[in-house]
Amino acid sequence: MKTLFLCAVSYLAFPYAVFCAEEKPVLGVFLEKEIPAGVPAKPNDYVSYATYYWPDPVDAAAPWKPIDGKANTEQIARGDSPRFKTMVREVSRLASRFSQKKDDAAAARATEWLQVWFVDPATRMTPHLRFAQLRIGSRAAEGNGVGVIDAANVPALLDAISALEKSEAFPPRSRETVRAWMRDYYAWLLDSPQGKNAAARTNNHFLYYKLQCAALAEFLGDVPVAKKHLAEVFSKMGKHISADGSQPQELHRATPVAYSFYALTAWCRLAQVGERLGENYWNFKSENGAGIREAWNFLKKYAPEHNTEGANLEKRFRQIKETFPQLNSRERILAGSIGQT
Repeated sequence: MKTLFLCAVSYLAFPYAVFCAEEKPVLGVFLEKEIPAGVPAKPNDYVSYATYYWPDPVDAAAPWKPIDGKANTEQIARGDSPRFKTMVREVSRLASRFSQKKDDAAAARATEWLQVWFVDPATRMTPHLRFAQLRIGSRAAEGNGVGVIDAANVPALLDAISALEKSEAFPPRSRETVRAWMRDYYAWLLDSPQGKNAAARTNNHFLYYKLQCAALAEFLGDVPVAKKHLAEVFSKMGKHISADGSQPQELHRATPVAYSFYALTAWCRLAQVGERLGENYWNFKSENGAGIREAWNFLKKYAPEHNTEGANLEKRFRQIKETFPQLNSRERILAGSIGQT
């Protein structure tokens, strides 16, 4: 295991001292992290570790083994995944503050995060996930398609960036550089072995891969291709959602309620992208008669009876209903729908 030592950066002088003092420090992939032997990751490369992999209790030198549903939080913390999530959460929060209050200090602080992650050559993340979800002890020098889901929240980040582009605190040159980074990452998603592996999967990994692709295409101005991504993923809905609304690929997991919610969230976010593009996927029905609302209705019945995970179901249901009010609407939200209704 080799260790990369790079210091945390207090990026540029920040003119809003009081506001800045209340904010979290800007942390990026440039922090100290451990790299497994044989993995050719460089300082600016994103590195993360497989969520459910643990050391062999008998042979410490053996490849780590999966225990589905049991996250290895200690090992996860050694990678960049927590910092990436923090970045998306902070940029989204600050962008929301700017949009609601026209707070340029919030936009300026969000710009600092974007500068560190996507602009400054000394600190910016390289636009790929080659070393995401690494498995300790594996002979593979890179991750596989599973690691693409580490960027499942990129669509939320794109929404935040779009909002921040209305602020003068986000300089034009930085905007262009961030968009160029997203363009390079999108190309990697389409062409890399990891991206192609994610595209071939049959569970939530495929959904979040396509969600990223559709959102990135929309963000980069290629609406026809964004619509193509959506059409492809919804054409396969019948393989993900059964006629009764269950999601078989998620129900076999150790935490089926959590994974069913997670996959349903992906479907809803895909429908949101479609809504922005003038397509109504909320009313879409697959060849077996299943749709987003069928999956929602199934969960409302299934989750309370099978909640062995200790999940706060009331909170989860409330969050879903508040985030996606279309689930409870029986009216068409657009003048037309796709597929059967």
